[in-house]
Amino acid sequence: MIYKMSQYRTQYGNEPQRRTFARCGRPNVQEMMKQELLKQSGEESSYKITMPQQQSAPPSIFAPAVNEIGFEDNYLYFDGRARDSSSDIANGELKFSIASLNNSLPLENVVAMKLDGFFFPNVINPTTSPTYHFYRRMYMTLTNFTQTQAVSSANGFFYHYELDLDNTTSIAVKCNPVDSHFYFTRPVNSIDVITFRFTVPHSFRRAVIPKDTIVVTALAGTNPGQFRIENADQTTLLTSLTPPTGALATNDQIAVFFSGFGSSNATINVAVSNINGLMIDNVISSTTFSISTLDFTALPVDTLCTAYIAKNRVAFGMRFTTAREYKTNYLKVTHD
Repeated sequence: MIYKMSQYRTQYGNEPQRRTFARCGRPNVQEMMKQELLKQSGEESSYKITMPQQQSAPPSIFAPAVNEIGFEDNYLYFDGRARDSSSDIANGELKFSIASLNNSLPLENVVAMKLDGFFFPNVINPTTSPTYHFYRRMYMTLTNFTQTQAVSSANGFFYHYELDLDNTTSIAVKCNPVDSHFYFTRPVNSIDVITFRFTVPHSFRRAVIPKDTIVVTALAGTNPGQFRIENADQTTLLTSLTPPTGALATNDQIAVFFSGFGSSNATINVAVSNINGLMIDNVISSTTFSISTLDFTALPVDTLCTAYIAKNRVAFGMRFTTAREYKTNYLKVTHD
């Protein structure tokens, strides 16, 4: 059966009756009555029924807002062997170029940093004085930053990390940060060079960092092979024992690595430049030591080289958190 539109015309007009839906999908009686009253009064209905629009989905939690600041981590390893030549180790300072460690880039907008534990050479006091690390505390200060960006103390002293010392031996002490995190009061715009200063109680006196690299001369015709320390350095850099000590006990022997040794005797060159290092086992005088595994009988002439004293090494890793005005990996500045 076919129905004509006229069958559905209303008695009040020639327009087919529109079916108006409420929000629940049923006819909206109230809206239908409004339309009928308007038509009876002779006015054109301009009233439009609009269906409620579905709300858009909430923004993704991973979509950064406009001008949102994110955070980015930079991990750097500060090894005393790579320190700047202007470092004042006698006064407890190590200086580094950030560009040489950070792909030729400075650190910018630094808001926080984190320090890992590390070892520091033990300094031996005379027997008439307390041990050098009597307080079992050391302080690290980054001298590039002002006192307002550090932990302040009396008499103008300030620091960034308080270090608890344990595992003390005749060679080194273990430095553990009391709080490994430090948050700056305001972002540090740019860091090109950074200097670390180490001090000890009770008056924040500078901690002495023993030399880790010395110039020595291999003495031709000696067996065991002997080395003379140059440039007024002494064997006190090697051991806490007062020279001359003679043969060192196994536990007191000193690890050393040589470089730049270039004699005309290839066999001796290989022996001295052993990549695994050698052990100093005899301190002959304040300027001379020997290594029993080396024989310089066939060494043609005295030969100059460099010795690296492993026990005097200072090295540690740090994390610098920087603020960025672009999409990052959504870290928070207070993350662990």
